[in-house]
Amino acid sequence: MTPEQFLKEYETSNGKHTLGMIAEDAVYWFSDGTQHVGKQEVEAAFRHNFESIKDDKYSLHDVKWILQTEDAAVCLFRHCSRRIYLR
Repeated sequence: MTPEQFLKEYETSNGKHTLGMIAEDAVYWFSDGTQHVGKQEVEAAFRHNFESIKDDKYSLHDVKWILQTEDAAVCLFRHCSRRIYLR
């Protein structure tokens, strides 16, 4: 799977199918300044965030690839979510 395919899968499945692909030594930073180190912390943060937006329409924009090698990929992106309230 290419980094672009991974990111598309991440976006369309709200991360559910990509959690298993997180490396044991992964590091993830959120825009609120929090840092999550290691697969267990990263998965917990993702699950918490995706649970909080499970009813939202979620999309990624302005993807900027910082690094792509055979061993690693790093990108920045802006995410947008929209919640639809039914009454």
